[in-house]
Amino acid sequence: MEDKKLRVLAITHNFPRWDNDLPGNFILRLYGELKDKLEVRVIAPAFPGANSIAEIDGITVHRFTYGPENMQKIAYEGNMINKVLGNPVYSMMMLVFLYRMLELTYSVAREFRPHLIHAHWIFPGGIIAGLISKNLRIPLMLSIHGTDLRLARKNPFLRMLTVWLLKRSNTVVTVSRFLAREVENLLQYDIDVETIPMPVEQENFFPPEKRVLHEKTKIITVARLTKQKQIDVLLHASEILLKRGIEHTIQIVGDGTERNNLERLRNVSGLPVEFLGFQPIDRVGEYLREANIFVLPAVEEGFGLAVVEAMLSGLPVVLARSGAFTELVEDGRTGFLFQPSNAEELADILSKLIKNPELLQTISKNALKEARKRFSKDVIVNRYLRVVQSTIGINQ
Repeated sequence: MEDKKLRVLAITHNFPRWDNDLPGNFILRLYGELKDKLEVRVIAPAFPGANSIAEIDGITVHRFTYGPENMQKIAYEGNMINKVLGNPVYSMMMLVFLYRMLELTYSVAREFRPHLIHAHWIFPGGIIAGLISKNLRIPLMLSIHGTDLRLARKNPFLRMLTVWLLKRSNTVVTVSRFLAREVENLLQYDIDVETIPMPVEQENFFPPEKRVLHEKTKIITVARLTKQKQIDVLLHASEILLKRGIEHTIQIVGDGTERNNLERLRNVSGLPVEFLGFQPIDRVGEYLREANIFVLPAVEEGFGLAVVEAMLSGLPVVLARSGAFTELVEDGRTGFLFQPSNAEELADILSKLIKNPELLQTISKNALKEARKRFSKDVIVNRYLRVVQSTIGINQ
């Protein structure tokens, strides 16, 4: 086994549908960096325009169908649970989704004979992985990214399934200490949890040679536009800044169910906000290099990959004091934290940064240095490889 690549079967509902696609790109990055050591196949849902079997950056992905092609949109758009709970048609399709995921995973596992099954998220892939792992007696590694634990806290049935899966898994990996504590709180006892963040594609995220200090300070956020991200708090802070006579612009990169509400708020209040929708990864990097400040008011974030990308781009980051954000920045040194939902406090911090270019530059330099030190791709990838090997039972 030591002379050959280890075979890993990954199960996820979120994975790039084509080259340079954003959803689940961090998973592709992880496996791409490990492809000299691991042979990875990925099970993922179908989506209109995505090939049923494809190779993306050297990683083979198998996609299962679960309905008419134009309706296979349960996954990838960041609102899977709302779609399933809010639409009877999608509720029925979800049953087919689970069955087809189970069917394809079992088929590929029998043919591929993986040394390890790696599930991303508890729902739905983790549950399917738990069943297949038990049936075929294959070690199981579960990676938890955040949204799955929020669901488990709210629903007794999902909580029961989560506890079963956590006990069934040979290794549990979280992307932050915040999530590791959430796992322990859910189980009501301590378990061994590996905490390893996802690798960041540093080829696309780096500071400009000379950052332009725009006449109107350019503020940017990158996020799915859902209620949990609380982008409306940023818009309310913008309104406060305008009333104080502080000129600025805001770019919002991303899309989601809250976009219409946010656009209405912008239009009613006459805010200097531009909605850019989803963008390819390389373009996101360009937007970050053109900006002056990064803001994300999200609550209970499991990690915050977009935050690290902003820090690597040399931006000061301003975040809600919630979830894993308190681990990402040191308040007042590598970024700033404000009370969740407090637009007034956010506006105060933005005002301080806009009025003090030297402070802005100092925080930017500190953020860049910290991100490069803590989120080195090589360090993260090597840690993941060691965990894979130990889960399989290979001593290093």
